[in-house]
Amino acid sequence: MRNNSKVHCSCMGIILFLAVTFVATAWGQEFRGSISGRILDASGALVPGVTVAVTNEETNVSVQVISNDEGNYTVPYLLPARYTVSTDMPGFKKSVRKGIVVQVRDKLVIDFAIEIGEVTDSVTVAADTPLLRVGDANLGQVVDRHFLDKMPLAGLSPLGLADMSPGVIGGGGGVTSNTQNDLSIGGGGGQDRGNDVTVDGVPNVAPRQRGLAVTIPMADAVQEFRVQTTLFDASNGRSNGGVLAVSTRGGTNQIHGTAYGFLRNRALDANSWTNNKLGLGKPPIHYNAWGGTVGGPIVLPFYDGRDKTFFFFGYETTSNARSITRQARVPTELERIGDFSQTLPAKGSKAFQIFDPYTTVLNSKGSYVSRDAFASNIIPASKLSPVGLAVLEQLPLPNLDIPAQINRANWGANSTQSVETDNWVARVTHNSIQ
Repeated sequence: MRNNSKVHCSCMGIILFLAVTFVATAWGQEFRGSISGRILDASGALVPGVTVAVTNEETNVSVQVISNDEGNYTVPYLLPARYTVSTDMPGFKKSVRKGIVVQVRDKLVIDFAIEIGEVTDSVTVAADTPLLRVGDANLGQVVDRHFLDKMPLAGLSPLGLADMSPGVIGGGGGVTSNTQNDLSIGGGGGQDRGNDVTVDGVPNVAPRQRGLAVTIPMADAVQEFRVQTTLFDASNGRSNGGVLAVSTRGGTNQIHGTAYGFLRNRALDANSWTNNKLGLGKPPIHYNAWGGTVGGPIVLPFYDGRDKTFFFFGYETTSNARSITRQARVPTELERIGDFSQTLPAKGSKAFQIFDPYTTVLNSKGSYVSRDAFASNIIPASKLSPVGLAVLEQLPLPNLDIPAQINRANWGANSTQSVETDNWVARVTHNSIQ
């Protein structure tokens, strides 16, 4: 038997996303990070009026702030990336820290101790990301781009790695397609399927669907995601489980792209134990997935977007003909002519006795009815409905060597369900300051 049910899921993935890299009104569930800290001199005194520049090492986009009267500075709304942080103050040496990695929802604290000297002098420290996060009390695990590239992904869904985070139990849930995931993880003792999912800060959980993510970007379009198991941040107050914050990739000053393809075919698979037991062959399995991404600066004849405007685009299409082994209880040849003597041997018990409804008689007191039983549970041909017999002819005969019993499958067949998915992601990032 072959039962093809084709489902077309055309998904925009992520709607055109415009990221403005200057201080603006924050969304309710902010996915970007921040860097803050104090500026001190050699004696430990706080230094106000110091210019602090935070520069994205891949796009050269820079944001500058000035330390306040108490020597504190804060640079919010930083997209996940690697940054260089520097200080500039007349009468003091320039201090530079490179390789500061800002991840999803990070709140890094970077303090500077600047030294007296010429501005042309500089002190550079590389890869100085703090190991201890003191900016907030949230606990979580970040799955970054490197990890996504190295780990195998079941069904090409990036959220399949969510349950590898500490404090998380359960798996990625049932996958409707590459773009929809029913998250059944429990984080930090939270309720199963009470999770909150965001993509670039936008809420991404279907109302009343218990953890069903509306759309999940293709794996190659995800920069990283954070699985958070404690909810001390007020922005996460709408969920009673874990929080999964996804950040998509953006373009840089260099043009980069990827291309990939996956194939699964029944010629490469072994038959299942169930099919071997039922005497069935290998079911049809045809899984094909291919896609690619490209990102870089927007450079046009009339506009040079390097260091300012960047694009990223990704597309993935999948065709998945999944096999399903179906089993059912169908009427036997004797049952089709009204003979249930083999299926329901009465043997004096009323529990498996078939009665003639046309012999129903109400007793004199009207308290109960009585009917005559068919001998040996065989219904006479004269009492069989021609319409019912015609319907029975449309049903398949048993193909499994199973004794005639009620509630026991005696027929089996392989069928396929075809799911086709198109998933694309488009993103434009613009810095309006430079």
